[in-house]
Amino acid sequence: DVFLSQGTVYPILYTLEDEGLLIAEYSKGDMRSKKYSLTPRGREVAERDIEEFTNALEQISSLIRR
Repeated sequence: DVFLSQGTVYPILYTLEDEGLLIAEYSKGDMRSKKYSLTPRGREVAERDIEEFTNALEQISSLIRR
């Protein structure tokens, strides 16, 4: 249960969009709602970061189990 305020989320979304990792599109019929999607480059970065996180987590887990 994590609550992130709009003041936290939107600056992050805008930064990721500026970096070319996300693309924002308005929802059909609703100019107030945006749908955010990963760009191809964003997907590559996300996959790499997930792999690095998973590897780090496995290393930490193996140290704890000793």
